[in-house]
Amino acid sequence: ALTGIHFNSSDMIALDGFRMALNKDSTLMVDNPFTLRQSTVNFLTKTLDKKTERKLKIAVNDKHIIFEYDNLIVKSRLIDDKFFNYKDILPKEYKNFTIDTKKLKENAEFLNIYTKDIKMKLIKMNITGDKLELEANNADKGIFNTTNDISSSTQLTTGLNNGYLLDALKVVDEEEIE
Repeated sequence: ALTGIHFNSSDMIALDGFRMALNKDSTLMVDNPFTLRQSTVNFLTKTLDKKTERKLKIAVNDKHIIFEYDNLIVKSRLIDDKFFNYKDILPKEYKNFTIDTKKLKENAEFLNIYTKDIKMKLIKMNITGDKLELEANNADKGIFNTTNDISSSTQLTTGLNNGYLLDALKVVDEEEIE
């Protein structure tokens, strides 16, 4: 269950064993939650025609899910395990700030050069008022810092995997992210 995609109400939650992605879709309404295998989603994304407006029909019961699209029918077994309570690990309250996506991506890519040989690609993120600082500490190459201007009253210091940050930034099209 820690590598599947879970559907619950209007939430879609994807896990890969290390990261969690949550998408809230107001057009989605799932009455009985279920969890798909990652391999099923991979197969569907490779098989379905993304250029067409045709609808994908979905039928689900307690053990299986069926996808029907044109002349293609895909039946897959659902993951039986109970999905973990993802709502418990999400903060109830957020302190938001806005940052230039391009600048943050450039800084993360710069630090990626120095975290390539570090096992977890760990970087430190330090938010103080109007600055977001990223720091990579490589025992062989030294300490490298980048700074981004932000508008925030938040103070936070945390560690994160720079590779995961770059993965997230690759799919952002907006000039600024919040």
